Amino acid sequence: MILFNITCHIEKSINPMFKEWVLITLLPKINGVDFVNNANFLKLLTEIDDQTFTYSIQISFDAMPYYAQFQLENETVFLEEIQQKFTGKIFTFTTVLEKV
Repeated sequence: MILFNITCHIEKSINPMFKEWVLITLLPKINGVDFVNNANFLKLLTEIDDQTFTYSIQISFDAMPYYAQFQLENETVFLEEIQQKFTGKIFTFTTVLEKV
């Protein structure tokens, strides 16, 4: 299993709007991609300050070729959509992990 993780560090002021948008708009779009197993939305519980929140959008794939297809066709679109929606109020970074 391959896991693609988008970590989103957001300003506290956009927290309710960000959570609602991810749950109602973004996750259904991601889960609608044929070769995506599942997309989950998680909150980091070990925050380092009280002015921000950190969330993780985790997208799972059966194997690397499915992630490679997602990367080619969808990854940039979703990352740009997140950045454009919350310009100046969000910092994101991505990681790719493999279950061992």
